[in-house]
Amino acid sequence: MTLIEMLNSLRGPGINAAVGVLLSILLEYLPGWESKAPKLKRPIVLGLCLAVPLLATLVLAQLGQVAASELDTWWLAIMAGATAFSTSQLAHLRKL
Repeated sequence: MTLIEMLNSLRGPGINAAVGVLLSILLEYLPGWESKAPKLKRPIVLGLCLAVPLLATLVLAQLGQVAASELDTWWLAIMAGATAFSTSQLAHLRKL
């Protein structure tokens, strides 16, 4: 996989894998994560889900692979992150 392919994946189906890796690192270094309230955890997960595709899009724009001036470029990244967050919360829906 090339860098461009990886970055394009992080703007779509690769978000979940990247956020999973980031969360596992977070779990290792933040003591008591499992005892934190869901109201604290959800914004962190949302932030990661949005940051991954937005950062990947930013790097792709800097490399000239996507048009940074087009709103659709950024909208697709935001929607990919929002979708990843929404689907990550489905397992917890009954607890809300």
